[in-house]
Amino acid sequence: MSTSASPTADRATATARVAPVLAGIGTATPSHRWPQGELAELQARLWGLEGEALERWWRIVDGSGIEHRAIVADPAELPRLGTEARMERFARHAPPLAASASAQAMRTAGVDPASVTDLVIATCTGFRAPGLAIDLIDAGGVGLSPSLRTLQLGFMGCFGGVAALRAARSIAGDDPEATVLVVCVELCSLHLRHDLDPQNLVASALFADGAAAAVVRGAAHPPNRESASVTLGRGRSLAMIEHRDSMTWRITDHGFAMTLSRDVPGAVRRRIGEFLGGCDRAGDSARRRLVLPHPGGPGILEAVEAGCAAVDPEFDRRGLAVASRVLQQHGNLSSAAILFVLEEALRSGLEPPAELVAFGPGLAIDAIELDRSSRRLHPAVEGPRTIGP
Repeated sequence: MSTSASPTADRATATARVAPVLAGIGTATPSHRWPQGELAELQARLWGLEGEALERWWRIVDGSGIEHRAIVADPAELPRLGTEARMERFARHAPPLAASASAQAMRTAGVDPASVTDLVIATCTGFRAPGLAIDLIDAGGVGLSPSLRTLQLGFMGCFGGVAALRAARSIAGDDPEATVLVVCVELCSLHLRHDLDPQNLVASALFADGAAAAVVRGAAHPPNRESASVTLGRGRSLAMIEHRDSMTWRITDHGFAMTLSRDVPGAVRRRIGEFLGGCDRAGDSARRRLVLPHPGGPGILEAVEAGCAAVDPEFDRRGLAVASRVLQQHGNLSSAAILFVLEEALRSGLEPPAELVAFGPGLAIDAIELDRSSRRLHPAVEGPRTIGP
């Protein structure tokens, strides 16, 4: 007598071979959008910069590649605040940004918020408990279920967004019925400090505030036939332990403090080509892929270009151009920035195969592959929304 597997088992076997789909992206920035020069001038006054120190500051600003940065709070009040007061401002300003980006991502994906099964949050600029998960469940207009499963990735720095996508891929790969909402929200401006160390000055010229969200769905969900789709492939990481002190992120009594050594771009340049395996997989035109890097700053983007070109003379630079535009328009948004880059790439008509790559404390490189899929999802990419008075 023959037996057959149950319909549920048959479906699980069939869907297990299909990679989870990234079904929608949403982004949001504060309404207070400063021209880089105007914000830098205010920062210089707050620090009382004069003479050679002021000249050095303007060299840093002029070399930042940034035209505008959006921040949530009045920068004049920040240097005198303790860490507790900064966390209070995070609790006030982060939820609306996260909710706006989340709503846009779910709308783009065509997903009912009540159907979201999992929430993955990444942030390194503010903490409290209960935190953003409760805020998003309780926030008006978001509509997430109080029964969803939650996970928060904290203090990972700029590669937290890639790590969050890897976590979502694992969840949706393990559970084909899952719909995972990834939320990255960073209020970097809250950690503006009165510290004239060159590393703090560089960070103070680069970082800004924003939120980004993505919807990742398991293989059991029916396709949306209206547009192209992106599947999430394997992720990988590299800890360059010989540079472990080159990029750090520490909690102090006066906010969080970043260490950003001059040797970071050089370390990235030496290892990125090997890490990405030839970047564009030279010689395999059917599988050539874009590299979409985190817009950490001009030095980082130049290092990615040089390192990839060294192993692949035909390296496709279009992904670098996208990252440069995000840096120019928004500054460095820490974990949220990589989703801004992906959103901009899709809006520009660039398609997978591609690889998202970001950098963080450690010194670490983190990446996740993207591919095309026969499954379909919404193409609409609305661009960042602004939140605030």
